[in-house]
Amino acid sequence: MREVNPAAVLENDKLRISFDDKGRIIALRSKVTGTEFLTYPGLEENWRIMVLTGGHPVYYIWGKDQTPAEVSRTATGVTFHYRGLAGKEQHYAIDVDFTASLVDDEARFDLKIVNGHDQRIREAWYPILGGFQGFEEAGQAQMVHLAKSRTLARDILHRGLPGHEYLFVVEGETAQYYYPGEQMQWIDLYSQEQGLYVSCDDKSLTTTVFRLEKYPPEHGSTGAPWVSELALFPEDTPRWMRIMVGKLTAIDPGETWQSPPAVIWPHAGDWHTAAKHYRAWADTWMKWPQRAAWLKDYVGWQHIVGKTYLNEVYHTFDDYIRVMEEAQQKSGVDTLMVYGHTEIGCEGSDYTMTPAANLGGPEGSGACATHCTRVA
Repeated sequence: MREVNPAAVLENDKLRISFDDKGRIIALRSKVTGTEFLTYPGLEENWRIMVLTGGHPVYYIWGKDQTPAEVSRTATGVTFHYRGLAGKEQHYAIDVDFTASLVDDEARFDLKIVNGHDQRIREAWYPILGGFQGFEEAGQAQMVHLAKSRTLARDILHRGLPGHEYLFVVEGETAQYYYPGEQMQWIDLYSQEQGLYVSCDDKSLTTTVFRLEKYPPEHGSTGAPWVSELALFPEDTPRWMRIMVGKLTAIDPGETWQSPPAVIWPHAGDWHTAAKHYRAWADTWMKWPQRAAWLKDYVGWQHIVGKTYLNEVYHTFDDYIRVMEEAQQKSGVDTLMVYGHTEIGCEGSDYTMTPAANLGGPEGSGACATHCTRVA
């Protein structure tokens, strides 16, 4: 993007970020690598929120369309204050403060939301970086790879996003990566020599979403990875991405919400550098569990199936006792994990945990527990 008469600039010896008069992010530059990250014009954004309506549909309010009532500065940051938000059909009594700050070589962003509206605010997205076109790698432009938990995806601007979906409200294809659950609280967009680390420094387990929108779409309108749809575009087709961090919120009427900081960190080096950066942050507050002393001599457990949902009996409770005695004598294994021991059997979505009658019933189950505990 072309930086023309920015309304506000944050700058230190590592980074430079520019904003227009609506608080939209119009430029992001790393002074370490010399990279301009937002190069495709017309995609300037900052934040979004999603407001419930009491029914369907929900309504998104776009920060890029709002005009701040005030802009305040500190030595390292800038805050755009929005007082009341304009929608397509109504005015919303919602106040938003969008803050950006520089902390050494990191750019940090957060939202403060005061909900004076009569409905809950369910999502908050910040920051939104539009117009990223990748890096030059080995003489080829628009190259970028994705690293996230359990995934390394190559050349995503040309091959498509892993875990993509097709949304009719997005020009292109979309992928969303969730924390906690499927990954850690960071992703990295990288090349062989540099990258852009995206994270949220949230020490709670509030749902964080890393969302990528890519144009053009490689996977067609089905959004199904198992359906092959050929996508052909001219060689000079513009390729760009929109990057955003989202939080699942529950900001009810009258409530105020302060976000945790979202972090953007341009860096030299590939995804390994980003992984170490996240680990360094996590080590400042995560308490790693201490290994229990008994694990030193722990050798495993027996996992024994009683019967299947087809009533195929493999082991009764008396068999459990026999197998455990033999295992304890020969290998030292003294822990039993039972499965398929209930009335319906394994894989039966059992509605009761009553021990199966044809395995020995409650009496047999009790005798098995008593005997195995005594043997162990």
